[in-house]
Amino acid sequence: MDWLLEELGLAWQQVSRQALLNDIIQAVRNTPILDEVLQTTVNQVDVLLKVSHCLIARPNTHNDMVVRYVSQTADKSESLIGSYCPFYRYYHDILALGKPVVLSSIDETLPPELLCQAHEDNIRALMIVPLMYQNSYIGGITLVQCNCLQKWTDSDVEFIQTLADHCAIAIYQAELHQQLQTQLAERQQVEEALRQSEARYRAIVEDQTELICRFKPDGTITFVNDAYCRYFNKQRSELIGQTFLPTMPSHDRALITKNFRSLSQEHPTNTYEHRILLPSGEIRWQQWSDRALFDEQGNFIECQAVGRDITQLKQAEDDIRHALEKEKEASELQSSFVSLVSHEFRTPLTIIQTSAELLEHYNHMWSEEKKQKHFTRIQTSVSRMTHLLEDVLTIGKAEAGKLKFEPSPVDLVAFCQDLVENLRMSAVSGHALAFGEQGGIAAKHRDRAINFAIQGNCTDAKMDEKLLGHILTNLLSNAMKYSPKGGTIRFDLISTSDSAVFRIQDTGIGIPVQDLDKLFESFRRASNVGTIPGTGLGLAIVKKCVDLHRGKIAVESELGVGTTFTVTLPLDACA
Repeated sequence: MDWLLEELGLAWQQVSRQALLNDIIQAVRNTPILDEVLQTTVNQVDVLLKVSHCLIARPNTHNDMVVRYVSQTADKSESLIGSYCPFYRYYHDILALGKPVVLSSIDETLPPELLCQAHEDNIRALMIVPLMYQNSYIGGITLVQCNCLQKWTDSDVEFIQTLADHCAIAIYQAELHQQLQTQLAERQQVEEALRQSEARYRAIVEDQTELICRFKPDGTITFVNDAYCRYFNKQRSELIGQTFLPTMPSHDRALITKNFRSLSQEHPTNTYEHRILLPSGEIRWQQWSDRALFDEQGNFIECQAVGRDITQLKQAEDDIRHALEKEKEASELQSSFVSLVSHEFRTPLTIIQTSAELLEHYNHMWSEEKKQKHFTRIQTSVSRMTHLLEDVLTIGKAEAGKLKFEPSPVDLVAFCQDLVENLRMSAVSGHALAFGEQGGIAAKHRDRAINFAIQGNCTDAKMDEKLLGHILTNLLSNAMKYSPKGGTIRFDLISTSDSAVFRIQDTGIGIPVQDLDKLFESFRRASNVGTIPGTGLGLAIVKKCVDLHRGKIAVESELGVGTTFTVTLPLDACA
């Protein structure tokens, strides 16, 4: 059971770290105060990883990395704020490339300056992970261990790197927010100046980075500033006295028209965002604030528009949105995994415990046959748990891109015959497995007809036997499992000039149409499976293995009639 405890321990560690990431993501979304987000981060990392202290460094005005945030459990944490860290300067080139610095021990090979700092601060082990945003090096997260040597694992480094990515987004988001507030304040000052003096207005707007223009109700432009001309690559003479609207999607053009028509004396201003298409083909986002100007009689005489390019802000919003979506998916997978372990492990563990207790108390009274029956129940339950863990590990490797693909020569006929034989021996009563469409050798076992035949030459192929075993075993096992009333299960092997087609057809319960789109996602099961046991991992594993072979999988199903899975794999997976 040690291996099971170890696996559960690793799963709990992952859940704890994921929970911290969720907290940080929520803080980024709901807390505009950057200091609060980053201070919370160093405090929780300190506790979770059990280090002496956790730091976040940011560049000062001289571009030197200095400590800005220190975990509250650190000794003399206040004295560390603002201090210079020589490790950042020494490893600057590595960190600037986005690579972490991992020192599991401090030895004499380090430069004297670093050794002196390490001895002075009693540093035994150190990890620095850079804060990177769009390839820009904007700081770092430092983990310091003073009490003992620390063997940093790949999981530790990966966790801190993920955390660093979210912290970098929070920093960049806060800077963009501050920049936006500054720009809005500047624009308000400009608008006040415009109302005071037309001369002063012209002197100010020419120096602004915002795009500024004025035009009549019919769209004739009366003024544009230099920034406007530069942005659209136009001369002022090409614009004044003319109508101009850049190329944009029809939806955005309709939005501009709607906002312009909504201007009135009661509502003389509005702000909106839209896309434009530059001559280079690049799509850019702009934000415009329009102000309608009226004469003393209330007639609409002119509109003043101030715009700016917000493409970077939109990109940052998209990055945050995508990060949150990934975090949500990870949280859902985490919940599914916990539910799976709780549900699927409960029954075999109960069987093991019950049989073990019965054997302990009645061993001297039972016959060998009865004792063997309980030993068999224990072995079967352990086998079931082992199979579940193997499925979880397999799908975990596949999701992480670490599932190995090692094609080798394989005789598909012999491979499938062995596979069918193994499954036939374990098939429940009432099932018949038929292999092939053409005539062949007929065999019977336990009143089940098995016809072995092939179409084409399937003896010379190059595939990964282990992954192929995952594909066919899962599909055939599902065909038997979801055909509770028995019936014939067909397994056809068809060879073409460059591919092998495996077709598995059952006469079972079928799959609802609404479940087909997400059938190959982890922990997904059809809505009509009822009490039939399963984990929702089998078809996800099948899809990953098919993709590694660069193959295709298709499914056809009708409720109450049956399901057909068709897998097409290249005969030479190395080609």
